Amino acid sequence: MKVRAMLDDYIAHHDLCPGATNFDVWQNKKWFEVNVDGTPWRMFPMFPVRSFLMKHDVHHMLTGYDTSTEGEAEIAAWELGSGGCAAHVFFWVDRIISVLIGLLWFREKTLAAFRRGRGQKNLFSERVEDILECDLSELRIRLRLDD
Repeated sequence: MKVRAMLDDYIAHHDLCPGATNFDVWQNKKWFEVNVDGTPWRMFPMFPVRSFLMKHDVHHMLTGYDTSTEGEAEIAAWELGSGGCAAHVFFWVDRIISVLIGLLWFREKTLAAFRRGRGQKNLFSERVEDILECDLSELRIRLRLDD
C-alpha cells in the first residue's frame, strides 16, 4: 500500500489535528492544532513544519510507536537515534526535550527506542513527494526497519 493512502487512514483514525480527515485537508490547514478536552488549541503555523510533521507521522506508522506521551518520547528517541532531524533546527530542540521527558518518566522504553534507531534510518532528509509515492514495505526495507 502507498504511503499516501496509509497517511489518509492514519490521520482519519488518530485525531491528530481537529478537522483533518485526510492528508490533503491536514496539509492545507493554516495552524497545527491539538484537541484538549474536545477544544482545538492552535499551537503554531503549519507552513514551516508541514514536511517534518508528515515524515514524523510516517515514522509512527513504520515503527508502531503510538501518539501517547510515552509513544512520543519513544518516537523522538528513535528519530534521534536513526540520524536526527536533518536541517530542522526547531525539531532538534523539540526531539531533545521529548527524549529528556521520556528519560524522566519512561526511561527504559526511551533508551530502547534510541538503541533501536541506531541501526536504522529515518525520513527527514527525504523528499516528501518520494515518500508519498513509495510503498510502505519498500520504505521499511530502505530504512532498515526489518533487519
